[in-house]
Amino acid sequence: MSGLVGTSHSKSKVIGRSLDTAKAWINFNGTGTPSIRSSFNVSTLSDYEAGQIGVNFKSPMKDSNYAVCVLGGHMYGGNAGCFDRNTSTFKAVTSSSSAYADSSEVSAIVFGN
Repeated sequence: MSGLVGTSHSKSKVIGRSLDTAKAWINFNGTGTPSIRSSFNVSTLSDYEAGQIGVNFKSPMKDSNYAVCVLGGHMYGGNAGCFDRNTSTFKAVTSSSSAYADSSEVSAIVFGN
């Protein structure tokens, strides 16, 4: 059993360290007026233009060098990503095959300091 210590399926104190734990996450509808379905450490959304939604943190990050994974876009030929990261917000973007486009299913998770 000692081989399990420190692995993801153990109950050790390794899991849950600050760098191992999501600092923020969100699931939202990005069509029309964007709306949050569920989130952690996200206060509001800002609608910039088609396919570009600002995700605003309740508690700011320590620096802008955090990692963001955005999932969304359109089923056929779509993409998702982020840009304009700073300590209080980042812009989640979704696209169809050739241009930014709103998506009804968008999720993002943030790791970092």
